[in-house]
Amino acid sequence: MNNHLIIGSGHAARFVIQLLREVLPFVSISVVSRNKNQALRKLADLQEINILTDEDELPLADMLWLAVPDERIADTFQKYKMLATKGVCHLSGATSLKEITDTDASPIVIWPVASLSLPYTLSKISLVIECSDDHFFLHTLQEQRLNIFKTTYENRIKMHMLAVAANNFVHHLHTLIEEELKSQNLSKDFLMPLIEQTYYNILHDNLKNLQTGPARRADVATIRQHESIIKTPALKNLYQSITNSILNFYAIEL
Repeated sequence: MNNHLIIGSGHAARFVIQLLREVLPFVSISVVSRNKNQALRKLADLQEINILTDEDELPLADMLWLAVPDERIADTFQKYKMLATKGVCHLSGATSLKEITDTDASPIVIWPVASLSLPYTLSKISLVIECSDDHFFLHTLQEQRLNIFKTTYENRIKMHMLAVAANNFVHHLHTLIEEELKSQNLSKDFLMPLIEQTYYNILHDNLKNLQTGPARRADVATIRQHESIIKTPALKNLYQSITNSILNFYAIEL
């Protein structure tokens, strides 16, 4: 596999380049972008990447990578599929493999379970993969020290849902907490040890048995006091919703 063609020049494209440099360090990599100058700026720190646009003569590729948003995968595949000679890949956690099967090239989904806009180490993120057992690129990945989870689309969409809850929802909660800290004129510093302890427990312990707080002990007075002083409306809604969830989960009656 000497030639790889990546459609898109954002965070997903950068992930593909990093992956290829890890598993196939000597291959040729070309990136197709709608805006060549913008792509050059985004990928300026990466060496030996050929930046192209649709106005250029695009090369055939052993692997065609669709590093585009989910809603553009199907149309992008139809536009460029004739360039794929051996394989084609999309990177979505939620999009079916069937969207890229109308070709002689072998389809594969490689979903990196990570926020690609944030710093990450390739060896420390999970790669959820859907493809045939004999897919040539699967064997290439399995030869590396990567966290690979080969699965079906039915399971991948479940995994994607849980990843959204574990990452995006928690991120949003902490965003609202930061807004509330500003509203209350408080520093985040006092929370940092607690946040570190919480995430340590999430990774290492039985969470059901470790739940604490006013909702866990049905401390109505404290719950009502908190609700009365929260200034951020969205945080207040979440506080009430999560409080009720804890009460229901542990079958506590107020």
